[in-house]
Amino acid sequence: MITLYEDRIEQQSGIQRMIKRWCRKYRITTVAVILSSFPEGRTFALPIEGLTAAGKATISTPSSTSMHIVQESRQAIINWKSFDINNGESVNITQPTCQSTLLNRVSGNNPSQIFGTLTANGQIFLVNPNGVLFAPGASVNAGGVVASTLAIRDSDFLSEKYTLFRDGPACSVINQGSMNAGFIALLGSSAENAGSMITSRGLAGIAVGEGITLSFDPYGLVAIKVDQATYNAQIKNSGLIEADGGTIVMSASAADALLSSVVNNSGKVRAGTVTEHSGNVNIESGTIFNSGSIDAGNKIEATASGTMVNTGKLSAPEINAAVNNLADAGLWDTGGYPTGGDILINALGSIDITSASRISADGSQGGHISITAGKKLYLSGELSACGSTYQGGEIRITAPETTVAGTLARADGESGGGRIFIGGGWQGNDPTLANAATTVVTSSSRLNANALDNGSGGTVVIWSDQSTSFAGTIEAKGGINNGNGGEVEVSSHDKLTFEGNVIAAAPKGENGLLLLDPRNITIDANPTAQTFYLIPLVDANPEAGSQHGSGKIVELSNGNIIVATPSDDFTATNAGTVRLYRPDGTLISMLTGSTANDMVGNDLIALAGNNNAVTSTTNWSNSGLANAGAVTWIDGTTGISGNVSAVNSLVGSFANDEIGSKVTALANGNYVVSSPHWNNNIGAATWGDGSTAGNRLAGIVSAANSLVGSSPNDAIGSNVTALPNGNYVVGSGYWDNGTVTDVGAVTWCSGLGSTVGPVSATNSLVGSTKNDFIGASDSGLCTVTALTNSNYVVCSGYWDNGKAINAGAVTWGSGVGGTVGAVSADNSLVGSKTSNQVGWGSAAITVLNNGNYVVTSGFWDNGTVANVGAVTWCSGLGDTVGTVSAANSLIGTTKNDYIGSDDAASNNVKALSMETM
Repeated sequence: MITLYEDRIEQQSGIQRMIKRWCRKYRITTVAVILSSFPEGRTFALPIEGLTAAGKATISTPSSTSMHIVQESRQAIINWKSFDINNGESVNITQPTCQSTLLNRVSGNNPSQIFGTLTANGQIFLVNPNGVLFAPGASVNAGGVVASTLAIRDSDFLSEKYTLFRDGPACSVINQGSMNAGFIALLGSSAENAGSMITSRGLAGIAVGEGITLSFDPYGLVAIKVDQATYNAQIKNSGLIEADGGTIVMSASAADALLSSVVNNSGKVRAGTVTEHSGNVNIESGTIFNSGSIDAGNKIEATASGTMVNTGKLSAPEINAAVNNLADAGLWDTGGYPTGGDILINALGSIDITSASRISADGSQGGHISITAGKKLYLSGELSACGSTYQGGEIRITAPETTVAGTLARADGESGGGRIFIGGGWQGNDPTLANAATTVVTSSSRLNANALDNGSGGTVVIWSDQSTSFAGTIEAKGGINNGNGGEVEVSSHDKLTFEGNVIAAAPKGENGLLLLDPRNITIDANPTAQTFYLIPLVDANPEAGSQHGSGKIVELSNGNIIVATPSDDFTATNAGTVRLYRPDGTLISMLTGSTANDMVGNDLIALAGNNNAVTSTTNWSNSGLANAGAVTWIDGTTGISGNVSAVNSLVGSFANDEIGSKVTALANGNYVVSSPHWNNNIGAATWGDGSTAGNRLAGIVSAANSLVGSSPNDAIGSNVTALPNGNYVVGSGYWDNGTVTDVGAVTWCSGLGSTVGPVSATNSLVGSTKNDFIGASDSGLCTVTALTNSNYVVCSGYWDNGKAINAGAVTWGSGVGGTVGAVSADNSLVGSKTSNQVGWGSAAITVLNNGNYVVTSGFWDNGTVANVGAVTWCSGLGDTVGTVSAANSLIGTTKNDYIGSDDAASNNVKALSMETM
C-alpha cells in the first residue's frame, strides 16, 4: 500500500504550475502528455514495479520510507513503472565498484519526482522521457549521475555506447535540490539547474538536444557531445554548478540558424583548481546570456553561433569567446595570473562594449587582450594588461569599422611599457592583425603604455586603410628612474585627422617617437571647430533593416542620448536594442531583446526632472510566450545593459498580455504602465518609481503591484490621465460591476504609488447601469480631462439617469483624493432626459487657465424642444452638480440649435487668456 502524504498535495500543484510554465516557455506541444504526469492528488512514494532487464540486481523495501537496491553485476538495467522519492524517503543503491553502472528506465507515463534522498556508490542513470525533477530539499550522492529525458537502447548501454536520443515528448530535466557526485549530467530537450551540482575533478554538464553522446574513461564521464539539436533548446542555470579540478559543460548547440538555442546563466559556475588539476568551463549555444559568474582555474571557452550578452563576470587565466555578435557590460578577468593570462574575443559580426565593461589581463607580467570583429566594433570600456613587476602586456583591437569612444586602455609595466594596437599594426604591416578601414578615437579615450619605474615606454599604433580620426590622449612614457620614451604611430594609408595629445617623454632618457604618416596631411595653426569631426553614434550592427535609431532618439536633460532601434538584429531578427551614449560618444549601456521580433525600444519616453527614461515593447516574448510585453526603466546616467527579462523589467506572464501598450510620464518624474490586454483583457495599470534603480519596477504584472480588473475585457489601463500635481487617473470604461457589464470606472491614484488591487466602488467613481461607460466613450476613447489646478473632470455621455437612457453626466474629481462611489446628480452635472448626453463628444470640456472649466452639451433638450444645447460654467473646486438647466447654463431656444457646438459633437467654446483680451 502506498501512503499519500498531505504535504505532497501542495507540492503537486506547485509542480503542475512549474511544468505548465516550462511547456509554455519552450513551446512544447505535448502539453497533455506532460500535464497528465502530474494529476491532482496522485498517490505515489518510492519507485514501483521494478523489473531487472539485464544484469543482476535485487530490490527490497526495509521500511515504508526506504528502498535498497543491491547490484551484483558490473552493469544492470531495471525498468520501473515509476521512479519517485518522497520527502523523508530514501533509495540506497549498493554497487560492486565505483565504476559499476545501473540504468533505471521509467516506462510509465509520469515524470520522476525526487523530493527525498538518492545514494549510490557507483554510476547511475535515471532515464524518463516524461521529465525528471529533483525538487527543493532533494539530495543525491553518487559515484556518478545521469538524469535524462532522452532514451538509450539496452544494447548500447551494455556495450558502453552511450548514445541517447529523443523517443517521446520534448520534456525537461530540472534540478532544484542538491547533487553531489563524481560526475553529473542533466540531459533533455530543455534543462535547468536552480539548485546545486557539485563534483570534484569530474564533469558537471547540462546538455539539450535531440541526440547526445556521452564519452567515458575508466574514471567516469569525460565528454558530452550534442549530435542533433532540438528546436528552441534552452539551458538555464540560476544555482551553483561546481567542478573544481574538473570540467563544466553547458551545451545547447544548434545545428543551423533555424533552430534557436539559448544558455542563460544567472547563477554561479565554478571550475577552480584542486592541487595540480585546473578546471575548465565550456559553453556552446546559439545565444549566451551571462549575468552571473563563471570561474575556471584553467580556461573558459564560450562559443555562440549567434550573440553573447555579458553583464556578469568571467574569470580564468585563459578566456576565449568565439561569437557572431557580442554585447558586453561585464567583467573579464584573468585573475592575476602571473603572466597576465590571455583574453581572446572574436566576433564574425559586431561588438558593442559599454563603459561598464572591465577587461583585465593584469599580472606580474602583463597579459594579452585581443578583440576583433568582422564588421564593426564600438569600444567604451576599460582594458588593462599591466605588469606589476615586469613589462606591460599587449592589447589588440580591430574591425573594419573601429570606434574607440570613452575607452581607457592600459598596458603599463613596472619595467617597461607594453603594446597597444588599434586598427592594425605598425604602418599597417602586421600580417597577424587585420587592418581597419576606418578608425575613430574620441577625445574621451586614453591609451597608456608607460614604463612606470624603469625601462622604455611601449608602442601604441592607431591605423586605418582609409580614414583615421584621432582626438584622444596617448602616453608612452619612459620610466621615472631610467628608460626612453616609446613609439607612437597615428596614421592611415589614406586620410588622417589629428587633434589629440601624445606624450612620449622620458625623464631619465631620450624622448620617444610620434609618426604621422598618411597619404595627405593638413597642419593648421589655428584649427576651428570644423577641423575635426562630429561624434559618431554608429550602429555596431549594420545589418540590413536594422535602421539605427529608427525608434526614437531622446536627449536627456543631463546631455546623454538614448538611441532606440526596435528593428536591430543584434541578438535576433528585429529583437531590438536601446543604447545610451554620453555626449562625447561613450557607449554607456546597451539593452537588447532575446528573440526574433521582440522589438525592444519600440517606444521610448523621457521622464520629468530626473534624467531617466522608460522603454516599452508589447512584442517582447517571455520565453516563448509571444507578445507578453515588457517595460524597462533606464537610469539616464548609468543606463541598463543585458537582455530584457523579469529581473530588470515589468513583464507579462501570459501570451498577448502586451504589457506597456502605453507608458505615461507623470509630472513628479514617476510613470504609469498601461496594460489593458493583461490576463485575457482583464487589464492592469502599474505605477513605477522613475527616480532610483533601487525601486526599479520589475517582475510580472499582478494585483500585488497593479490596479487590475476582475472580469475579462475590463481592460483596466486603457486610459491614463496625468495630473499636473504628479497624481494620475485611470479610466476604465469597460469595467464590469459584478454581472453588470461595461458600467465603467474612474480611479484616482497617488503619483507616489500604493494604488493596487481590483477596481471597485470603494476606490473608484463607477456607473450603475449596463453601458454607462464611465470614464470612456463607447469606442473606448478617454473622457477624463485634467484641470490646470490638478483636479480633473470625468465625462460620461452614456450614463443613465434612472429611466433617462444616455442622459449623460460630468463629474468633478479631487486631484488629491479622487471621487468614489456611483455617479449621481449629487456629485455630477447631469442630463434629465433620454439622449441629453451631457458630457458626450470628443471636446465636451473646455479647460480654463484659472482651473475652472466649461461643459458643452449639444444634445441637451429644453423641455420638449430637442437638441437646443447648453453650455455650463463649472467651478474647478467642484460645486457644480445637479441637472443642466436654464438657471445654470447658456442654452438654445430652437430645435437643433446645438449651443456650444459647431455640430453635434465638436466643441465651439474658446478659452481666452488675459493676453488676448
